[in-house]
Amino acid sequence: MISRLLVGTDGSDSAAQAVERAVGLADGLRAQLTVTSVYLPPDPSAGGPFGPTEIYPAREIAQGVLRDVKRRYPADTVETALEMGDPADTLCRMAEEQGTDLIVVGNRGMSGTRRFLLGSVPNKVTHHAPCSVLVVNTTGDAEPKPYGKIVVGTDGSETAGLALTMAAEIAAAAGASLLIIYAGDEARGKQILDQAAGAVGAVPIETRVADDDPAEALVSIAQSEGAQAIVVGSKGMTGAARFLLGSVPNKISHQAPCDVLIVRTS
Repeated sequence: MISRLLVGTDGSDSAAQAVERAVGLADGLRAQLTVTSVYLPPDPSAGGPFGPTEIYPAREIAQGVLRDVKRRYPADTVETALEMGDPADTLCRMAEEQGTDLIVVGNRGMSGTRRFLLGSVPNKVTHHAPCSVLVVNTTGDAEPKPYGKIVVGTDGSETAGLALTMAAEIAAAAGASLLIIYAGDEARGKQILDQAAGAVGAVPIETRVADDDPAEALVSIAQSEGAQAIVVGSKGMTGAARFLLGSVPNKISHQAPCDVLIVRTS
């Protein structure tokens, strides 16, 4: 169950779209949301009107960003936190300390017609987060579209089952449908998809077997179906708070035409 979300913002358009998505999800899930603005630590070698560190302008800018957030989202379920440090490291640390279930980040940039070039912060967060991560597609419209269809892949494994459970929870909260994909042999795929369909509750579903590489299949189908999100499991973790992304979620996170939810599955 998703009960606590965390999203970072620096006031940019990309971050604002990630915050908008996080607020919408938190509202639908009836979850608590923390919005943080992280300013970089002082650089002793930098000079300026406030001395060698220039700490005050960075802090004041971050404070201003959070004031804007509170004005736009005054709900009691939205809290703000001012932090100093490396943005990606700070998000991961806060998630660990707060027991966060889901970190939300914007993807920040795209190259080509269907390939995301993840910025350093979302890329680092997806590899190091102690929880699930939602990478929001922030390269399109000014505000993210509501979830109407969510694509989720399954291979019948326990990892895929955990991803399917979270996908169903988010779909139910958003009033969206699920399109469950199995990439591989059709006979085995039908059996696995039947089992998956029986495990998602009352969420409207479709199932499909794809004869393609799993990552390519999920990205292609999400694009052709106009889906707003793809959900995959992380497939492995090493250390206390580090994702070792499998090839499928890593590839999807860089190529998807929509949001990507990487579910912590170990």
